[in-house]
Amino acid sequence: MQKIEYKQDYTTAILGVKPHSAGQCLSRERGDCKDKATLMITMLKEVGIEAEYVILRTRESGKFLKDLPTNQWNHAIVYVKNEDGQGGIYIDGTAGWQAHNVLPTGDQGVVATHVRDGQFIFKDTPVDKAEANIYQREVNFKLNEDGSATGTFGLKASGNIAPGFRASLQTPKRFMDAVKRMSSAYYPGMQITDTKHNDPNDRSLEREIVLTTSLHKLLVRTGHNKTIYMPPALKNYLTQNYTPQATRQHDVHLPMTSRSVVKQVYELPDNYDISKKPSDQSLATPWMSWERTVTVKDKQLTITTTHDIHELIIPKEKYEEFRQFCLKVDEFEREIVALTSVTTE
Repeated sequence: MQKIEYKQDYTTAILGVKPHSAGQCLSRERGDCKDKATLMITMLKEVGIEAEYVILRTRESGKFLKDLPTNQWNHAIVYVKNEDGQGGIYIDGTAGWQAHNVLPTGDQGVVATHVRDGQFIFKDTPVDKAEANIYQREVNFKLNEDGSATGTFGLKASGNIAPGFRASLQTPKRFMDAVKRMSSAYYPGMQITDTKHNDPNDRSLEREIVLTTSLHKLLVRTGHNKTIYMPPALKNYLTQNYTPQATRQHDVHLPMTSRSVVKQVYELPDNYDISKKPSDQSLATPWMSWERTVTVKDKQLTITTTHDIHELIIPKEKYEEFRQFCLKVDEFEREIVALTSVTTE
């Protein structure tokens, strides 16, 4: 299916657009969502697997109105039934880098119109739990007395966050370009001495990239103390991203349910003690939650932050409650790590 180039080549018909046959799609090696859905159903039928043609209106295109007698659909996917006939999964043939059991975010939480025996059957597509789409970043640095640092910077991605990583890993040049953009976004001036990643073509795996790095300066002097530089890219900026306005006239639509995990591990120099560190915190709403744990063991400081998006829509009536949550999280994320020298400089 991945070898079939996505290309719209409409053959118009009454009340809509007619898909090409499976044979045409294969011979031309191209097709749009309708063509790929038709091809997939035909191929599954050949091996005895029952599947249905499904049309829908993607979430970013607005709500589907069942009582409005007009063509509102803009996408076609496939529904594959389980062997026992109880339930099944939706598969999007245009999702080039997704695992087969990962439904693109635009297909989630919408009305799916199943074409079954000439009839339309309406069903709601599922919405992922937060833990299905994980973006994890882990920094592990050994700090030196002069403020420099060496260590590793790792990223992991699963579910709907992984496809972008898979695409960036397809060629060495594309991968290195992505690594340079990513490293400069987090730590300007980062020197990369080694890179590792797992097989991008195995879609059963979460994507993992590990960079071995060095930094000229990770400790920044502030008065008599030094603080550990916390990259803005490791913060969420919830107010700026989701609730910039004091009031809201419409519901807030979030891009996807997801879990963001940031783990920071710092091995401190022998001649420095921690004089200030972030506090343990936990905040929760029906739509989002945020939690941070901070531990110190000997000379090692570990800060782990988890941010979950549980729902796709925040009702406008709950905007103020949600905004207060965002403001509080942003306040907590401004807390710093300060170090004090235990010897005379």
